[in-house]
Amino acid sequence: MCSFCLCDICLDVFDPQCSTMLKAVFITLLTTVQHTGWVCHTCQHTSKAKLETLMAKQSAVTDEMAIVTTSMEQVCHDINTVKINCKISHKYQVLLSHCCQTPKGLMLNKSLV
Repeated sequence: MCSFCLCDICLDVFDPQCSTMLKAVFITLLTTVQHTGWVCHTCQHTSKAKLETLMAKQSAVTDEMAIVTTSMEQVCHDINTVKINCKISHKYQVLLSHCCQTPKGLMLNKSLV
C-alpha cells in the first residue's frame, strides 16, 4: 500500500504531513484510493468553478441558437412567400397574355402586367 495520495486532476502528491486530514482518516483513505480515486481540495473548487462557467456559456449558446433558429424559420417563410408570389405573378401574366389579345402592332404596357 502506498503512503501517499495522488490527485486525479492535478496529479499532485499528498502525504499525511501535507494533508489537512487526520492521520487515521488519511490511512483509511489510502486503503480505498486506488479503487475510488481522489481529488484534492483545490481541484474540487477549481473544477466546480470551471463547470459553472461552462454551464453558463452553454446556456448562452442555447439562447443564441434559439434566436438563430427563429430567424431561419422567418427567412424560410419569407422565401416561400416570394416563391408563391412569383408563381402567382407568372400565372397572372400567362392568363393576361391569353385573355387580353392585342391588335397586331400594339404592345402591352409591361408595368401593368
